[in-house]
Amino acid sequence: MSNDLGGSPLRPQTNECRLAFDLSGVWLFRLGSGEDQGTDDWSGAVPVGVPGSWNDQVPGIRDELGPAWYERRFEVPAGVLPLGGREAAIRFGSVCYGAEVWLNGQPLGGHEGGHLPFTLACSGALRDGENVLVVRVDGRLGRDQVPPGLVPPAHTHGRLFHPDVSYDFFPFAGIHRRVDLVVTPLGGIRDVLVTAVADGDGAAVSVMVEAGEGDITLALDGEPISSPHLVGEQALWSPSSPRLHRLEVELRRGGELADRY
Repeated sequence: MSNDLGGSPLRPQTNECRLAFDLSGVWLFRLGSGEDQGTDDWSGAVPVGVPGSWNDQVPGIRDELGPAWYERRFEVPAGVLPLGGREAAIRFGSVCYGAEVWLNGQPLGGHEGGHLPFTLACSGALRDGENVLVVRVDGRLGRDQVPPGLVPPAHTHGRLFHPDVSYDFFPFAGIHRRVDLVVTPLGGIRDVLVTAVADGDGAAVSVMVEAGEGDITLALDGEPISSPHLVGEQALWSPSSPRLHRLEVELRRGGELADRY
């Protein structure tokens, strides 16, 4: 399962430098064991909601764990193509359990594990007009999965569950969180890590930014700051006063804004 960018932890965001185009909604769905793009026969496909589990949406397949196929057709928002100095990717918030992805017939890669988001580069496959996104999802159980399935009887609960596993919940399958087309600047901001350490009645906040070449500037609640930065007592979060602070990170090259998050 290749091309998983994996290290794109930032949530999708739309601003003057970035685009997050939500692909959630009604997709086509069908069961099938093929390994190709799933385009051989969609005559029996039915509409399902994404995000969601097919087990709770499609009558008669409550206990089916796949593999299965999803298809979503979409047009790129105006002004996005050509990409120029930007790159595009498809970001999945969660797919249970394994996924393989194609865009316009081109394989983008895949991911295993239903509890973390993943991002697949798609700049070379994206096109003007209609785009066809196809996802193969396999929710079948295995002893090498998290949590594991098909474990020896001695390691199960002793009660009869369906399926017979070592945990007490049903392993729902499908695309379980939103899907986005994301467009970001080349060499832009890849990650932002914020840590806070108690400092008297306040906290010392440190910000680490992973980004391409350029100068990083920080602002907290609209005011420029450096890292570390002391947040005073009056601004701390508590259940009785759940105040949040807005941190803005900018990347500039030659004085021009290259990226913002």
